[in-house]
Amino acid sequence: MTKANSRFGKSLYFMDDKNIRDGLLAQRVKVEHLFNILLDKGIMVPRDSTKEDLLDVISKVRFDYFDYCYLCKLLENPDRRDSQSTSEIPQECTASNVSKAFNDVKKSMIDNGVDLTLIAGNDGGYRIEANYVEVDYSKAPMRQRTRKKGIINIEVDKHNGETSIRFPATEVGKKFKSEFVQAISKQFSEPLAPIEIDYEYTTAMQRTKFFTTLIHLDGYEVFDVVNVGVQNNSDMDDEEKDFTGQVRKAVLSGEALLTSKIYDSFPSEHYHIYKIVWKIREINSTHGVNASDCFTVEAQFDDINKSKGFRYQVKSVQRYSRGSLNATHSNIMEKQEVDNISKLIFKTAVKIYTSMLEEV
Repeated sequence: MTKANSRFGKSLYFMDDKNIRDGLLAQRVKVEHLFNILLDKGIMVPRDSTKEDLLDVISKVRFDYFDYCYLCKLLENPDRRDSQSTSEIPQECTASNVSKAFNDVKKSMIDNGVDLTLIAGNDGGYRIEANYVEVDYSKAPMRQRTRKKGIINIEVDKHNGETSIRFPATEVGKKFKSEFVQAISKQFSEPLAPIEIDYEYTTAMQRTKFFTTLIHLDGYEVFDVVNVGVQNNSDMDDEEKDFTGQVRKAVLSGEALLTSKIYDSFPSEHYHIYKIVWKIREINSTHGVNASDCFTVEAQFDDINKSKGFRYQVKSVQRYSRGSLNATHSNIMEKQEVDNISKLIFKTAVKIYTSMLEEV
């Protein structure tokens, strides 16, 4: 991998005049940015020049690769918080196991432009930072890049001897998890099989029950259900569904959705929930549930068509202040708050899933 590719990520190295002009006209590109491009070329222009004046000058000079990289950096999409997934390995891993597996994965992933950094925590856990550039070729040429920073947490439970890997539910996060588990497995006599939630060969009612039970987290009260995704996975093929006019997939938004008439209109034997967003408030023994913050959380199958895999996210919070909840949602939350709820969601999901397996 070249130094340029390592620094800037995968790119479209050729841009026609229209792509470049569209990028320069974007609102994110300010007058001072255009001044920088010209100054790097040794071109001095009046300080009162307008953006159109500067674009006219730039159109007359060579727009080279480094100008392209600078413009791409200005137009990069902001890194949004990703949903999380967790895998649990039924084996206690030592610092040596984690370090050796990390080094093996690091060598593999750096060839794909992913730079990994391992940080040992004071609590015996490990934090891995994954820095890379995500490219979406379906977007306009100059809007394809997003500089990403993924955080992977590895924790060893001293009580049950299990090792958990919490990672972003992205392609890079999943690739790291898969390669890390393989690298760890090579260090033990028997292959390790992480616990994976899989409802592919279950009924629609069992899938729905998974989510309607999941929302009742220990120590929290359900405040509301605000978004539900339902899907029809009956045996009819797509052409038959189109012919009969059946709804294949629907996303409902509102309040108290699980008790709404429109939700009840979907036959439970054919339609199942694949995604749910709900609000929870901590049950406070001192002040009561009505005096606590309200968190909005989301959970869904990672592969919604096969009903397998699991991802979740603590999306936002409404703080309790002066006798009521704030009307606005904030995505600024304390790390400990997010970690506690995230772990509880996954533990509850695994408990429901293993209970279902025991009933079969």
